[in-house]
Amino acid sequence: MVQTKVDAALKKGKQKHLDSEKNEDKKCQIKYPRTEIFKFKKLSEYLGVSRDGLIRQSILVTRFYYSDDISRNWIVEQVKKLQQGIDNNEAAMSQELDLEYRDEKALEEMSLMDYISGCVSFGLNILYQQNISKKLSLEELKAFYNSDEQS
Repeated sequence: MVQTKVDAALKKGKQKHLDSEKNEDKKCQIKYPRTEIFKFKKLSEYLGVSRDGLIRQSILVTRFYYSDDISRNWIVEQVKKLQQGIDNNEAAMSQELDLEYRDEKALEEMSLMDYISGCVSFGLNILYQQNISKKLSLEELKAFYNSDEQS
């Protein structure tokens, strides 16, 4: 009887440890062009959230748009283009952030773990545009990304 309780307690403790490891935040380096500082500032004031909060929201917004309503390949292509531009920008700002489990999960679902900065930039541009026009249709989103406005 005592051994059964001990085994049950050990099993429960082991599961809690595994769950805590699963939910442990992962540190990552996020880069963004200096031109996006204005967007961060405006959105922070408008939404009342910190830059870290906006970065997390940008990832989740990208995940939202990465749905059946929009071509996934198109979004991945845009994110990769943004990432390449950021990587080639020597003046890009850099910030370390602890990714939360849900952010990491969203990036994994989109297969964009190696393109975090591009994903953040994509989502930030959408958040910025939505505060102006409230909702972007697929056509408006594509027109926005095919124009020079996003930089």
